[in-house]
Amino acid sequence: MMRARNIAIEVEAERADGRRERVRLGATVHEPATDMPGGGTTAARSGTAIVYLHGGGLLWGERDDLPACYIGQILERGHVLICLDYPLAPSVTAAGIADAVVCALRNLHDEVLPRLGCTRYVLFGRSAGAYLALIAAARLSAQAARDHISPPAAVWDFYGYPALSPELAGAPCGRYAKLPAVDDATVRRIVASEGGTIPTSGPATTRFALYIHARQTGRWGTLLGVGADGAGAPALYANDLAALPPLFIAASTGDEDVPYGISKRLARAVPGSRLYTAYYLEHDFDRDTARPEGRAAYAQALDLLDDVSGDGASGCLTA
Repeated sequence: MMRARNIAIEVEAERADGRRERVRLGATVHEPATDMPGGGTTAARSGTAIVYLHGGGLLWGERDDLPACYIGQILERGHVLICLDYPLAPSVTAAGIADAVVCALRNLHDEVLPRLGCTRYVLFGRSAGAYLALIAAARLSAQAARDHISPPAAVWDFYGYPALSPELAGAPCGRYAKLPAVDDATVRRIVASEGGTIPTSGPATTRFALYIHARQTGRWGTLLGVGADGAGAPALYANDLAALPPLFIAASTGDEDVPYGISKRLARAVPGSRLYTAYYLEHDFDRDTARPEGRAAYAQALDLLDDVSGDGASGCLTA
């Protein structure tokens, strides 16, 4: 049995034009049910919260897109799952989105996790959400001692990337060239329809066209406020990668959105990281829940948490 409830977290976000405003981010909290029919119980609560960030190229996507079977795998291990919204481009740049995510995570760390009985947390993202999880993990790890905040105990990167490189965000993607063209007028119409508000949720029916346009034209970086040379986008460098907490990576060799080589290089750069490889499948290979690769990837990601000791300071909430 799954128990879920919605909460809201208020953060300050900087618009692409430099104006700052308060934004309410929604979050769905899934807690493992301890009472079972007939008087039985599930596994004891682990004291770990897994914070999930959805994909969508920072342009679209919704926090509650994680298939129920994977939610079930997480809850069966006694973990709490928190699915978090974040501001979307082009209203907010990639840098502004990352800042807002870190602010929201600080709020979760200080206010929400203690109420849930969680003493450590994991950052989990898919695609662009994995990019945000990696950036946030590096920042929180670097600031832990100074700001008295606990770093994440681990990071789950499902087909993400550590940087919005020109090769990734500044070049057309062949997969999307096969789709009907999305022109500039359509992009302007979608953005104008939002009435000047900062969107924090982008259903495919209204916003997927932004991503298609971005990848067809090679203007993905432009829509995210990233320069042609990658300037303006948060990125992880060698020292950041070396200091990351335990990292689990899942990716497919058939990925046309984020080439598999990006995940393989990341795995080599982060000491002790674990890489799960799905062969010849699409970018979001876990979307097809009928295939075994998705469940296997989540099982291995959860096994990593079993192997991460909670005895040390890393990932344990501090007073």
